[in-house]
Amino acid sequence: MTVHLQFYTEDYFAQIEEYLISEDSLQITASPLKLLETAKVNKDYIPIVILDQDDRLLIGFFVFNLRQSTYLEIINRNCILLRGLSLDYRYIGQGLAKQAMQLVPQFVAQHYPLINEIILGVNENNEIARNLYSAVGYSAMGIRSLGRSGWQELLHFILKN
Repeated sequence: MTVHLQFYTEDYFAQIEEYLISEDSLQITASPLKLLETAKVNKDYIPIVILDQDDRLLIGFFVFNLRQSTYLEIINRNCILLRGLSLDYRYIGQGLAKQAMQLVPQFVAQHYPLINEIILGVNENNEIARNLYSAVGYSAMGIRSLGRSGWQELLHFILKN
């Protein structure tokens, strides 16, 4: 199966309601429904869906945060924060998260041409996610932050303009 990224529209809401996410995953990331609730009140949250090649199956979800914390803006005003990445439980273990993450830099470059850096936080005890991000070119920034489920290490991907 091949995936692609697309901006969320209400057309996908029924699939979001059917989205399966494990309790373990909910300990370290917000559910797509929760992120959509936040996006309704915070216009800097841009929901993104991960779809199969035929646009029939919603495989995963995340948001871009355009106005991240003041701390990150001090580091780089032209960065974007990727938050809340999850895959529907039915599609885990098929390499689809890796495919999706490989598409993120091109998607950002196409839709946000002034952005030159993608930043994300990964829980320090989430080795699977850490390995995924490393495999697709994200590297440690040497910065830690305390998130809702423990310490996170900030990783980044520098876009080549």
